[in-house]
Amino acid sequence: MQKKLVAIYKQTAELEEQLKAKTESLHSKSVELEIALQVTEDVEGMDPKETLENLQSELKDKGDRLQELKNLQKNLILDFNVKNDELQDATRELIDGLKENSKHSRIGVKTLPHGKGELAVQELWHNNENRIASLKEGV
Repeated sequence: MQKKLVAIYKQTAELEEQLKAKTESLHSKSVELEIALQVTEDVEGMDPKETLENLQSELKDKGDRLQELKNLQKNLILDFNVKNDELQDATRELIDGLKENSKHSRIGVKTLPHGKGELAVQELWHNNENRIASLKEGV
């Protein structure tokens, strides 16, 4: 008797899963049909020439907006590069100024190798915490 109940529960669970999957599939198809119907209703009342003109106008507007965004991106990259160059120059100046007394102060300069065959790099170094220091800490 117990085995029959377990089998019935398993079969019920399987049928519920199948029903859930079919319900989700039907809901998805219903949404697709609603969207298709809305598009059809939107286009039916319009003149094809007018529809084409509207689409061309939208395309031109989107192209103009894309060009504006590309120009903005170009300007932002240029600004970033300028600021990055300024920051690197300031870091080099700070490193040059700290070289002389780097062992006795909290922030100093340490030469760090970058693996085999690569050049050694001078970095701002936090002597007390034995780590690379930020530019802010060096100032």
